[in-house]
Amino acid sequence: MLTTVKKQIRDTPLEPPAKFTMQLGRKTASPFINGYYISKNYTLKDKKNIFYMITPPARLDNIGDHAQVVGIKKWFDNHFPEYNVVEVDKDQTDKYISALRYLINDDDLVFLHSGGNMNDRSPWSEGARRNVVRNFNQTPIIQLPQTVFFSDTNSGQQALKKSKIVYNSHQNLSIIARDPVSHEYIQDYFDVETDVYPDFALMIDAEDYVEVERPRSGVMLCLRRDSESDVSPEEKTRLTSAIRKANYEVTHFDTTLDEHIPKDQRETFLADTLRTFAAHDLVVTDRFHGMIFSVITRTPCIAIDTVDHKISSSSQWFSMYEDEVRYADTIDAVPSLLEETAGKELAKFDWEDEYFSDLAHSVRESYIMG
Repeated sequence: MLTTVKKQIRDTPLEPPAKFTMQLGRKTASPFINGYYISKNYTLKDKKNIFYMITPPARLDNIGDHAQVVGIKKWFDNHFPEYNVVEVDKDQTDKYISALRYLINDDDLVFLHSGGNMNDRSPWSEGARRNVVRNFNQTPIIQLPQTVFFSDTNSGQQALKKSKIVYNSHQNLSIIARDPVSHEYIQDYFDVETDVYPDFALMIDAEDYVEVERPRSGVMLCLRRDSESDVSPEEKTRLTSAIRKANYEVTHFDTTLDEHIPKDQRETFLADTLRTFAAHDLVVTDRFHGMIFSVITRTPCIAIDTVDHKISSSSQWFSMYEDEVRYADTIDAVPSLLEETAGKELAKFDWEDEYFSDLAHSVRESYIMG
C-alpha cells in the first residue's frame, strides 16, 4: 500500500511535503521503536553474540546477496559455535541503531555483510555501513569481503571522501577485499586493517541442495538487466543467435529474481537457482554470482566483463579452472570459446579449507584470543 502511494506521488508537488512528514514521523517514533526492540531482545545482554549487520532484507531480490548470507552463517556455525548469531538486515540497521548501541556488549563481535556495494552506486548499502561504523567507533568491526569501486566522477569522489572520513576515524575497523584490485584500493584510500578473500557464497556445498552429477544440456545466458551490464540488447540478440548456430539450446536467467526472497526461504530459492545452473552444459554470464554459482555447481562458464572490475579481478580466484572458467572482455569473444568450454567438468575444490578457515583463525587471533 505504502509503495503504491509513493509511486503515485513521485515527481509531483506532493512528494516533498510527503517526504518531510514521513521523516518527521520516523524521528518522533524512533525512541519508542528502539525501546520496544530493546525490550524484545534484552536477553542478548546475557549472551555472547555475533551481530551480523546490513544483510539483505526480503525486498532485495538478488539471490547472490542471499547466497552470501547462507555461506556466512555456515562459516559462523563451523568456526564460532560458542556465539549466538544475531542477523540485522539493512532496514533494521538504520531503524534500530540506537537500540543496538545499547545491546552490543564489549566482547561481542560485529560483522558487516559482504558483497559488491562499497561504492557510489549503492547509497543505501554504503550509507548503512557508514552509519554502523560511525555509531560503533570503539567496537571492533569486521567488514566481510567487498568489491570496492568509487567512480571517477564528482559524485563518486564525494562519496569516497565521506567514506574515508568515517572509516579512517574508526579505532578498530577491518575491511576485507573480495578481489586483488579492491584490496589495492583499500590500501590506497583507507587507513584500516585489510586482507583479501573470495566471495562467501563459495562456502556453499552444492551437494547440500542439488545433485550435481546429473544430465546437462544447452547454454544458459545469465545476463544483467541493470546499469552494470556492458552488454547491449542488440549484443544479447547476436549472442543468442551465435549460440543457436552452434547447435545449443538457449535458456535465459538472471540472479535478480522477479519476487522477494524472505529470510526463512533463502535456502529454497538458493536450491532452485543451483538446480538451474547444474542443468546446463555451459553458462555465459556477466553476473558475478552467475560465475560463482557455475563454480559451485561445477558448471563450465564464460564470464563477460562489466562496468567495473568485479568479474575481471575476481576471476583470478578460479585460475585452477583455466579450461573450464573462461573470461571474455567483450561479447564478441564468446562464440569462439563455446566449443572449447561447453561440457567440461570442474573438479571439486574445498574453498573452506583453502581460504575461509584461515580467515576464521585470523579473526580469532585478532579479536577473541587477544
